[in-house]
Parts: sequence; C-alpha cells; structure tokens
Amino acid sequence: MTTAKYLFIAIPVHPAIRHAIAEWKQTWQDPPVRWMDEQDLHVTLVPPWLESNPEECIDRLNRFVPPSFAHTIQFNRIRFGPTPRNPRLIWAEGPNASETLYIKQTIERWMSRPRDPRPFRTHLTLARFDPKIFSSFATQKLNKPVDWRQPIDRVALYESIRQESGVNYRILAEKRFPENTTS
Repeated sequence: MTTAKYLFIAIPVHPAIRHAIAEWKQTWQDPPVRWMDEQDLHVTLVPPWLESNPEECIDRLNRFVPPSFAHTIQFNRIRFGPTPRNPRLIWAEGPNASETLYIKQTIERWMSRPRDPRPFRTHLTLARFDPKIFSSFATQKLNKPVDWRQPIDRVALYESIRQESGVNYRILAEKRFPENTTS
C-alpha cells in the first residue's frame, strides 16, 4: 500500500537562471531568509494536492501530449510576495503569457485536477521568511528589475516533502516537450 503524498506539477528552473539567482542572492543584505535549494527552484503550474495513488499520476504525466509550440517563460522583477501587505516570500515574477496559461490548463485537465480558483501568477519563489521579522528588514520595498528567460521545454511531477527545516521537493517524473524552433 502506498502512502499518500503531496504532489504538484511545475516547470523546473534551468541552470542559467539558477546561476543568476545565486549571483543576486550575494547582494542580499537584510536579515536571514530561508533560500530555496537550487535543485528545488520551480514554477508551479498545478498547486499541491494530497494524492493516494502517486504511481497513477506518474503514468498520466508520462502519457501527457505536450503542446507543439515553443514558449519562453520570462521573469522581469524581484519582489516581496505574495502581496505587499503580506510579505513572506522573495520571488521573481513575470507576465502571465497566454501560452503559459494554456500549458497550465492543459495539464490540469490531463491530470484530472480541478481548476485552481486563484488567479495564476507567473512567479518563482527564491526565499521564504517569517512575516514577523519583515519589520526588521532594512529593505521594505523590493522591485529589482531582472531579465531572466527560459524555454518551457518540460514539466515535472514533484513530491513535497515536509521536514523540520522546511519543505523540500523531489521530482517523481518529467515530461519533455518536443524541440521546436518556432516562437
């Protein structure tokens, strides 16, 4: 019998963006935050759910027919999130391209997941912190322009693993998209 697991579907972050994030982190001067481990960086498409049959989800993802168009996801600034009034994250955000939304909705349907009622926001969590310490940050407003881009060339089924030190992630399956030279 398989134990239920928290799963979600996301776009793994490419090494070039991971490198750019590592460089930006060196400029952070404020109180300590819990930086995301490099291998855990991702852009969530389908939010976490408790799954009693992870093997079926792996099989579904392996049979997923990805879109035939090429698309690049873009991040254009680093901010506190999820909202300026309730900061608890440092994240990179970018425009919600119609192609990204199409991929998200297609995967939700394929994986038989209900549509997330929250509006989708293209974002990449870089760090987490306790909102109670935010008032001690020297930086109260964060709006750092960046130009980070990566092709959406795959999606992955992740397991969310809760530990005393925080949450870590493990990729259970990946589906690569066909190479395509059109934009």
